Order: sequence, then C-alpha cells, then structure tokens
Amino acid sequence: RARSAGVVTLISYFDAPTSPDARVGQGSGFVVAADGTILTSAHVVTTAGQGTGPAAPAHTVYVAFADGDRVVAKIVGYDLYDDVAVVRVDPSAHALDPLPLGSSARVVVGQPVAAIGSPFGNADSLSVGVVSAIRRSIPSLTTRYDLIDAIQTDAPINHGNSGGPLLDSRGRVIGINAQIRSSGTG
Repeated sequence: RARSAGVVTLISYFDAPTSPDARVGQGSGFVVAADGTILTSAHVVTTAGQGTGPAAPAHTVYVAFADGDRVVAKIVGYDLYDDVAVVRVDPSAHALDPLPLGSSARVVVGQPVAAIGSPFGNADSLSVGVVSAIRRSIPSLTTRYDLIDAIQTDAPINHGNSGGPLLDSRGRVIGINAQIRSSGTG
C-alpha cells in the first residue's frame, strides 16, 4: 500500500451514487490521526450553503488519496457554525500519513503559509502566500452567523480547496481553507 501525503480529496454524493441525477460535490481534507480521522469543511460533506433548506449530510462520501485509491468514509460529525467536519476511513483500507498540527493562536501577520487542496478537481495543488490578517470576522457559508477568528491569507484559495489544510512554514496545520473572497475587475 502506498503512503498518502496526508492531504485528500473528498467526493460527496448527496443522492445515491448510482442515481443518474446524483448531486455531487468535491473538496479537500487532511488526515489528522492514524485511526482514519480526517478534517474538512462542513460545506464539503453537507448541503449547507447550497440554498436547499436545512443542512443535510451527504448520502455517501469517498476519500481519494494521492495515489488514486478511493475509499468510503463515514461522517462522524460536523459543526455548521465553524464550518468544520470530521470524517473517518477504515485505517486498514489505506496507509495513512497524518499531518502535524500547529497553533492558530500563534499565527502572525506576514507569516508565510501554504494552502493545499484539490481546486477545480486537480489533486495536490499547492499555493503559497502570507498571512494578511488575523482574527477576521467573515460571513459564513453555512449559517447566517459570521465566522470569527478567521485567518486571512493572500495564498490563492479556489473552488475545491475548501477543507484542505493551511500550513505554516514548518508544514504544520494552522487552519482549514474555507472560502475565497474576491472582487471582479475588468
């Protein structure tokens, strides 16, 4: 079994995967424990933010590893107010390589960071930047309340990066990529 880099792609089916009209979402996540625990954003594995009524968990979630292997995951829980979810895979189904956790409380403006995920379906994409601000309050994608204490970065975050790790310069997770805010020019 090949070892995973710790960053994974999540494919969420909101209907039965065999349904011809199945609604499918894709995002990122990362392994945090050898027991198969993976963190991601709640809006990756629920209907939160899709404008379809109360949030509901995905019917089926698959975790795709860097080597192309895909295994079924179980949604352990999610917090819509913080846009965080926990899923778990059977640790015997694939070799796991947990990412080390850092401290978001120690993040400072100007600190270099890297965002890893699967933007636009392209697995293992890396973008780099710096922390632009800390303790931001931003509109939530999943509730009518604002997310507080967010880290703002200029590292490009695109559709599909949601749920992936924001890493410090030592490769430790200091946040979860959640959303992009941009204004069109032109």
